[in-house]
Amino acid sequence: MLIEAARRAEAATKEMLACVNAGSASCSELREALAIAKSFMAAGSAFQVAAAHVIAKAERHGDGGTQVLADTAGMSRQQALGQVKTARLIEAVPAARDAVETGRVSQANAKRLAEAIERTSADAVKSDSELLGKAQTMRPEQFTKEARRWTVERERDGGVSEHARQRARRCVRMWQSDDGMVRLHGEFDSVTGGRIRNRLRAEARRMLDADRKADRQNADKATKNASSSCSGERRSFDQCMADALDNFTAGAGSGSGEPFADICVVAHVNEATGELIAQLPDGDRLPSPVLEELACGARFTGVIYDRKGRAIWRAHPVRRATKAQRQLLIARDGGCFACGADP
Repeated sequence: MLIEAARRAEAATKEMLACVNAGSASCSELREALAIAKSFMAAGSAFQVAAAHVIAKAERHGDGGTQVLADTAGMSRQQALGQVKTARLIEAVPAARDAVETGRVSQANAKRLAEAIERTSADAVKSDSELLGKAQTMRPEQFTKEARRWTVERERDGGVSEHARQRARRCVRMWQSDDGMVRLHGEFDSVTGGRIRNRLRAEARRMLDADRKADRQNADKATKNASSSCSGERRSFDQCMADALDNFTAGAGSGSGEPFADICVVAHVNEATGELIAQLPDGDRLPSPVLEELACGARFTGVIYDRKGRAIWRAHPVRRATKAQRQLLIARDGGCFACGADP
């Protein structure tokens, strides 16, 4: 019975592919077929994981079906391990499991749901139908941020655990690939990663502007002297990023002293709780110890946002409030407006 069902599914899939290759299907038919395919392909993926698990259990492999899945589905062991782990965690939340098996939740979002279950609890995910709804409607890149925010809020430590996990996982790896290129892969916590990104981008933009200026100068010279030619080649932004990394690791940089490492942190006080909340512009929550560390060398900029979170007014950045500003704040508030402490 199982083999017959598998053969029917194989035949149906081949028939669908033949229709596409023949060009006999309209765009509306293709769109409808894609929606249907999403459902049965999700079911097929769930079948592969479940079948591999049953085989591994019967034969006492002890890996939950990881090796069987990797061998039969043609995926790496790491990919197979990820799917087995996701299925095991999702199993504890029936509504989420059903949504994954019917294709309403993508594999990418299912992985984020599993991480949320692992870091909080199955009961916490069960009790929040809104999270499952977002897993069904949001694109993977959107739901990744939403699931992380949801998890941090329920860990109730102001993001300390999340930041500690990121710090523990930081790494840089380099290796030479088959084509002779040296490849680099790095993973950093959100604060360190933001610093590195901003340093490299600032230096890369400086290099790109310098190349453009040189091109204009060479073009002017070529106009005056038709026999001259420009042999220089303008670098792309990605090439400038690579050269910027080389410069910084060599200690060259664009200027003297410490390299540019401006990172923006948005901080505000929760009016209901009096808690100071700090976030990166992309919404990543920063724990209090990290904010305190950054504040030691920070410049402060007052910003007013509209109701949609867009900046509509920005003050000049300063290291600390001036004497006149402090007097005005004391006269207006009498102390800290959040907790009432004396200045």
